[in-house]
Amino acid sequence: MTTYAGPPAVRHCPDCGTPENSPELFCTNCFHLKGAAPSIRAATFVRRLAAFLIEIPLFVLTLGIGYIIWWLITLANGQTPGKQLVGIRAVQKNGAPLGWGMTFVREFVIKFLVIGTLSNFLFGVIFLVNYLFPLFDKNLQALHDKAVSSVVVRLDPLPAARAQIDTSADPWGSQQIDR
Repeated sequence: MTTYAGPPAVRHCPDCGTPENSPELFCTNCFHLKGAAPSIRAATFVRRLAAFLIEIPLFVLTLGIGYIIWWLITLANGQTPGKQLVGIRAVQKNGAPLGWGMTFVREFVIKFLVIGTLSNFLFGVIFLVNYLFPLFDKNLQALHDKAVSSVVVRLDPLPAARAQIDTSADPWGSQQIDR
């Protein structure tokens, strides 16, 4: 015999209070990363593009050597120098830091070696598909994000007025990561 436990608990976004039952990684209203601490939101495509475009002149200005040293240091934060300058970083799907090793795999092995090599053989098509993928993906992930199960988020906090929603009784709001 089956017992009825009542309707399933509705999760609410800790940033905007919107009920969320969808399988996407981000809130459909304010782009908060589900399961992460409040105010961790998705990076926009424009910020991601700006970070990419900043990388080229940075490499030239630092004669490559300074860029590589800066790059190796910022990988520990889930960033590249361009991401650091525009205020975004790569994190795990639950909002936890990606770490130096996984960021190295994401940035060097997947993006540079795999996607870069394939792009050379396919006239840059894979490169374009990879960088345009977040525009069409429901989880806002590029192909290299999907390969290592990461997402790119903004570092700037929400205004205090939007971050005051009480989610203590909400099963989603109580699953925050200690930092």
